[in-house]
Amino acid sequence: MAPSIQLVVALLTAAKGHEDKTSLLQTPIVNVHLDADQDDCRCPGYYQEECEAEEAQGCRWSDAGSSNGHWCQCLADPVANPVATTTTTTTTTTTTTTGAPAPHVGLDDAVITSSTQTGWGRDAAMIQYGQTGLVGHYWHALEVTWTFPSIMEVSGVEMDYTGNSYNAFTSVDGITWEEVITGGIGGQSFLSAQIVRFARLRWEETDGSNGIHAHFLGATASGDAAEAAEAAAAAAAAAVEAAEAAAAAAFGAMGCDTVDATSITSSTQTGWGRDAAVIQYGQTGLVGHNWNALEVTFEFPSTMAFCGVEMDYADNTYNALTSMDGSTWEEVLTGVSGEQSFPAGTTARFARLRWEDTRGSQGIHVLFRGGAPSQ
Repeated sequence: MAPSIQLVVALLTAAKGHEDKTSLLQTPIVNVHLDADQDDCRCPGYYQEECEAEEAQGCRWSDAGSSNGHWCQCLADPVANPVATTTTTTTTTTTTTTGAPAPHVGLDDAVITSSTQTGWGRDAAMIQYGQTGLVGHYWHALEVTWTFPSIMEVSGVEMDYTGNSYNAFTSVDGITWEEVITGGIGGQSFLSAQIVRFARLRWEETDGSNGIHAHFLGATASGDAAEAAEAAAAAAAAAVEAAEAAAAAAFGAMGCDTVDATSITSSTQTGWGRDAAVIQYGQTGLVGHNWNALEVTFEFPSTMAFCGVEMDYADNTYNALTSMDGSTWEEVLTGVSGEQSFPAGTTARFARLRWEDTRGSQGIHVLFRGGAPSQ
């Protein structure tokens, strides 16, 4: 049966009323979206320079919120009539990018070396501010030495790393070292200014950083203290040269030359984790861990006729052993100290030195004297 005209009119009227109510309910939502689209903040998203240029629009280069990096965000209210600024931005940028180090006149001209293997094989000079930074190999021990161009008055050390403690040392002559900071964290001032030409930092672990930056604070020394330090350094260097010359002359009289090893290893833990090869003259020198036992083995390129051993350490006794094959050893010196001659006719391809105690030195240096065996 077909619906009546009255029923059709009623249905159409109800539908029209429903449509009007729905439209009215949706209208505020549409207006909300329109309001959002009319936000005054218009920030370029990915370019810092463009973002900072729109600071007056409320744009800020920031990692605020859930972002995992910086981007251009609307974090402030727009300024209706922005006033150009010049000095504040420049000062802030300079401080942030350079780290604003304290005065360190002349100390940045140092020659910087490392006695430990560095992370990624970086040059030790990378520890300077403005460079890549430095860590130990696999974030283990790192020991760095600064040789300044002249005697300096050093008052402390500045760095951007606090992940592990370190020790700091200073020296007038590069031979005798004084520990001025023990177990320090981050930048530190010395208890008193040090009149020195060498400084050293030592970390046992360097994890938590991909590049430590550090430098010493102070300035070129002057006056009586500087002159006294210069004289002491010159006297110490002269004494070392004289001792080495005397030893060389003594061995030379026996027809003995310096014998260079192709491999130097240690079977004991070394002080500050240094590589055994730094026991050679011209290197940092070697001691046992906490100045305890030290055993070092030298392998030579071929069988040698040994005259003896030369060293700059005589505070504790040592034993010396030799071997043809690295397995069977003969003790040729027992309970001796300092420079020594080997028994006549000593030939070997391997030599070993063993101290039970290495106190009294920051770094022992050793070399062997000899030559090719007579046919």
